[in-house]
Amino acid sequence: EMLLLSVELNTICCNASISACANSRQWQTALQILSHMLTAAMQCSVTSINAAITACSKGSEWLIAHDLFWNMPSPHIEPDTITSNAAISTHEKNRQWRFAVIALQNMSENTHCRSSVTLGAVIGALAQAVNWRAVVGCLQDMTASNIEASDAICTAAIAACEKGTRWSVVFSLLLHM
Repeated sequence: EMLLLSVELNTICCNASISACANSRQWQTALQILSHMLTAAMQCSVTSINAAITACSKGSEWLIAHDLFWNMPSPHIEPDTITSNAAISTHEKNRQWRFAVIALQNMSENTHCRSSVTLGAVIGALAQAVNWRAVVGCLQDMTASNIEASDAICTAAIAACEKGTRWSVVFSLLLHM
């Protein structure tokens, strides 16, 4: 026989539930919980949105994740660095490099802190699109921002330049690694 405990439904419980849904690729359930939070006048936080974006991303629902990022469901919630990173990673995984770049530009306008995760995801998206010029621009942005490029980022950048037959750029990148 199962013992049922009365647990107060609050923001922390809901956020944990949405995160659990993300880890098990249950994006629909994550969105139902988020919707319940919003309709029950429960305190919804940026953490709630971040977890929902991640759940949609892991469930291969990039359009829904994209919509959550650009149309925050609560006017009191502003996207943070984690929100932007989640959206950019979603766009990278789904080969939507233009949206990844727009999200990166949005971070600049809102003074969110860029990180190697942020720029690495954008470079990954651009590399898949063989947009070597933009990749080099992101690397320059990383250098100007004192953000160290990981081996994976450098490899993606080199691959983009190689696919674009820009061997002189590849050579230059190798010299700076």
